[in-house]
Amino acid sequence: MPPFSHEDGVVIDVIEYILSEGRTSRLHRRLVEEKKIAVAASAEYPASNYPTIFTLHAIPRPPHTTTELDTALREELAILAQGGVEEWELRKARTGLEAGFVRGLESAAGLSVLIGTFESICGWEYLNRYIPRVRAVTPQEIVRVAKKYFGDENCTTATIREKGEAHTINE
Repeated sequence: MPPFSHEDGVVIDVIEYILSEGRTSRLHRRLVEEKKIAVAASAEYPASNYPTIFTLHAIPRPPHTTTELDTALREELAILAQGGVEEWELRKARTGLEAGFVRGLESAAGLSVLIGTFESICGWEYLNRYIPRVRAVTPQEIVRVAKKYFGDENCTTATIREKGEAHTINE
């Protein structure tokens, strides 16, 4: 993934929110509630001024396997690349990201964390551009970014097992 300061960074931030924020997120709805193959699923795009990774996490619901989850997670990324998002999902992500950002400004400590974070990534002035950029993300941008970064050639699967079992990584 590109660094957060890259033009695609905010789009990836919106995608992360759509995939994993709350009980109506795609991963929770589809893998936990509908397919019932996971007990939990989430996504993470860490804010960084360096190229970074976008991670998808899922815990299988017995008797389902990590292989089934890997397939389902890749399918969700393919759906983004093929059809983007529904308007309500994009609206929810915009509203949620803006609300979280504003809540971060409510205290001196929150403001200092945001200023420090943005200063270390792309300059504190980005505070003034973040929300307008989130509001401007389009379904077409989501499709473009998903196609660019979320293809199988960019995916690595890691399986972590308990109690000394083998750890596998599939590329």
